[in-house]
Amino acid sequence: MQMVKLLCKRRPDVKVVAAIPALNEEKSIVKVIIGALRYAHKVIVVDEGSQDMTAEMAERLGALVIRHERNMGKGTALKDCFEAATFVVARHR
Repeated sequence: MQMVKLLCKRRPDVKVVAAIPALNEEKSIVKVIIGALRYAHKVIVVDEGSQDMTAEMAERLGALVIRHERNMGKGTALKDCFEAATFVVARHR
């Protein structure tokens, strides 16, 4: 996080996106998103087929949520995180 803080101070034109893969994280997702929003302009959560309220809680906090019907693996979740982050950054230039 220190690097992100430094980058934000030196380059205010740089947009920071936090992309988070999550599976059944309703107990911790709120804290993670609130922490990420201290540094990021946008938070993306890829919900990996959670059976709890992970996606709903993330949406209530303003995160962009991508939902997978089932757990497709961390690699797929990360790929979707990067694709969504690229889209969000390109859209806000």
